[in-house]
Amino acid sequence: MEAMNCNFSESIDKIESESRKRDFVAEEQEQEQRKKNKDFVQYKRKGLGYLRKVIKDNPFAAEIFVFLSEFMDYKNAVCCTSKVLEEYFNTSRSSVYRAVKYLEDNAYVIVANAGSARVFTVNPDIAWTTYADKKSLCEFNGKILLSASENKELQAKAEKFKAITLKEMKNIV
Repeated sequence: MEAMNCNFSESIDKIESESRKRDFVAEEQEQEQRKKNKDFVQYKRKGLGYLRKVIKDNPFAAEIFVFLSEFMDYKNAVCCTSKVLEEYFNTSRSSVYRAVKYLEDNAYVIVANAGSARVFTVNPDIAWTTYADKKSLCEFNGKILLSASENKELQAKAEKFKAITLKEMKNIV
């Protein structure tokens, strides 16, 4: 009986190990595919019609939509503050607000708040950057864009971090 339990246990271990290997190989293949298709944005033909509509109805909203499409990650998400958009487009907060409201009201984007930042998700029925069979997924781990004027101390902190890292590296060698 004990030998039978041992064989059963070994069989389960073998099955679990093979399953983990298959999962690992599948993940590696997906990562490799992402590298091949790294830098693109796809539009549906119908999505191009929506793009023409926003260009005609609200040109500034169209600019923001293209900006978001340009910076979104493969999950169609990008996170930034209104200040990033204000500075990038050299415009007022109210202009950004009206353009984003147009995009949200007309289902071009979904907007979620993350503290003072906003997470923009581009409608995958218009544009996407991943495989067609994964358009319905959204994990909200998008790129985060920072404004220099909102993070003046960041450069100094980064320099300090580099200095510490270089000092530590010299001590290791």
